[in-house]
Amino acid sequence: MISSNGSIGGNGVKRPVRIACLLLAGALLFACRASLPEPSSDVFRRYESDGLCVEIRRYADEEARQVYYVADIRLSDIRFFRAGFANGAFGQGTEDAEAFSRRENAVLAVNGSFNTGLVIRDGVLYQQADDKHDAILLLYRDGSMETLAREDFDLAAAQAKGVLHAWQFGPLLMHGGKPNRTQAQGSFGIRHSRILFGYYEPGHYVAVAVDGRRKDAIGMNFDEMVDLMEGLGCKEAMNLDGGLSAIMTFKGETVNDPPKNGAGSGGRRLADMLLFGKYDAEGSVSPSDAADTEQPGK
Repeated sequence: MISSNGSIGGNGVKRPVRIACLLLAGALLFACRASLPEPSSDVFRRYESDGLCVEIRRYADEEARQVYYVADIRLSDIRFFRAGFANGAFGQGTEDAEAFSRRENAVLAVNGSFNTGLVIRDGVLYQQADDKHDAILLLYRDGSMETLAREDFDLAAAQAKGVLHAWQFGPLLMHGGKPNRTQAQGSFGIRHSRILFGYYEPGHYVAVAVDGRRKDAIGMNFDEMVDLMEGLGCKEAMNLDGGLSAIMTFKGETVNDPPKNGAGSGGRRLADMLLFGKYDAEGSVSPSDAADTEQPGK
């Protein structure tokens, strides 16, 4: 549950995020040993402070020709999980991903839904759901998340449960701890670069950036996305906007290698991002004892 000040945990007591972060490396690799290749580096990027821990690992499977980055996120306060718009407001165009994340002072940021279909931010409905995108990801004020098929979504019910942010894209990958194996794949049967987002429990999430459109990193199709998120142990998971939009940043710098946009640099300008940082009630960055490490392997 979330206390009156936004903290995740019963009676307003914050979860021991620092301890959980220290235990994460062994636990994550043990849980996923059967389904993930060994990471290219132990910790590719890392941030740790009181209440927020982000650890990114890079995985490369030469035989499958896949490269992806798994960011495990643990936070004690729901205010540390924000959803931002390009240029600071809905409907104000797009923004370079690195500039976007730096402006928002995000430790970690990934592309969202490009504001397609349903858009709810900080409990405010900016745009109704459409019928073109078949899955919805909901973040509630208590830190829990839920994925729903478009036909199962009810706006009034979501608002009654305290929806904080909502994105519409898809396909849905995991729901209630079970993989989605029934959906017609359509264009998702083709391998592309991807952004995937998953949920374990309130305060514990995972973001994945899958590289694609190059010889050593061909991306993932629907079945491979489901396999990955199931292997990571997600309770809920959904595919967000990928392709040229498949961008993950750490402290304002791009972590992965998004597809090249013509003769220019990788990726495209984005309309929205999922943001993680030490934010206070006004959205300002809180002081922290951040520590990060960089290791070769990108």
